[in-house]
Amino acid sequence: MSLVNAEILEVRWMGVGRIRLRYPIKPLPGTFVSIISPGQWEIPLAVGDYWEGELELYVGSKKIFEWLSGRRRVTVKGPLGSPLPPMRRVLAFASPDHYYDLLYPLREVVRAGGRAKLVCPGCTEFDDHVDSHDGVLVSAHPSELEGMAFPLPAYLYVRWVKMNCMLGVCGVCSVGGKLACTSGPFMRVNSIEDIGKILH
Repeated sequence: MSLVNAEILEVRWMGVGRIRLRYPIKPLPGTFVSIISPGQWEIPLAVGDYWEGELELYVGSKKIFEWLSGRRRVTVKGPLGSPLPPMRRVLAFASPDHYYDLLYPLREVVRAGGRAKLVCPGCTEFDDHVDSHDGVLVSAHPSELEGMAFPLPAYLYVRWVKMNCMLGVCGVCSVGGKLACTSGPFMRVNSIEDIGKILH
């Protein structure tokens, strides 16, 4: 884990804020970073992409987006969390508001010569035919998971829990007996019972 005073290359609103930063550390797929306003707050964010020294993040909060828009640099902590295992053929399921959480892991699968299929209303980027898979990724609000028919086992992106320290110290992000900030943010679920433990 590192702290980097990263140069902001682009801040653009596209229904969600996209931020591109110059960042020297390549995150592993499945890890996350946090952006810090010293003495005020720290916000965990999924890695949207990483390519040739540029980190791409997505921010849903207009307030955070506007704060970033007025800056040339920002403090970034990370990479944090646990990476996903290597995968070559991936099925992914997301709601339109949460597919950004899956972009980097899916892009890395494709860049490595693998195949990825994303089931998400209105999403068009990953449309490979995947007749068998060695990994399933899911990102949605808990209220949307019931209506999704995804195969198990799967890796579920736990984005609805509060994270305070990002280092596994405070215990606030405990889900299903694990800490999302250190064991996640993707949590492996093997059964409906496992999903129930994570959601409650």
